[in-house]
Parts: sequence; structure tokens; C-alpha cells
Amino acid sequence: MDQLTNEENMIRFVTPFFIWANYDIEEQYINGISIHYLSNLVLLNAGYNLAGYESFTYNLYKKYPVITKAGILDANGDYYSSESLINDQSIMDYKYLEYYRMHNKYK
Repeated sequence: MDQLTNEENMIRFVTPFFIWANYDIEEQYINGISIHYLSNLVLLNAGYNLAGYESFTYNLYKKYPVITKAGILDANGDYYSSESLINDQSIMDYKYLEYYRMHNKYK
């Protein structure tokens, strides 16, 4: 395990998934997605509009479909070992929003 690169380590956590509906939805292939984006896909496939936080994370998903502790994959498939290697304010905004949601949700 110590000999794996961060990118190879990310592959260890890939899990296939599907979204099921009792009505016709468009079939689509998703090359990679972080778990925190799945709810957006479910809402969109159910016909709901995204607002606020969900809208922000959906736009972030389009740019960076995979954000994990082991690294980030952008929409072009480029790997970054750290968010500090990406010059994009939306990554920092996401970190602030996540912190706020984790620490202020029930106050």
C-alpha cells in the first residue's frame, strides 16, 4: 500500500452505482463522481430544480467530478494531489461551505 501513488490509491475506492426510477430516465455513463454529488443527480433525475448549496455543488461537479482526500480529478481527467495545486476559488468556497454545514447545521 505504501508504494501506491495517490492516484492509484483513489482507484481503490471506485464503486459502481446506478440510479433506479420507476419511469423512463435518460441512461447515462458517469466516468467518476464523489459521493457528495450523488444527491444532486438523484434530485435532477427526479425532476427537481437545484437551488443554493445543491446548485453550487452541481456546478462544482461539472468542473471537478471527483474530490477526495487522496486527490482531485477535473472534468478533463487531470489529477491533482492537492487543492492547493488548483487555482480556483470555487474549491476554497466549497471547503468553507462544507465546514459551515458540518459545524452549524443544528445550531
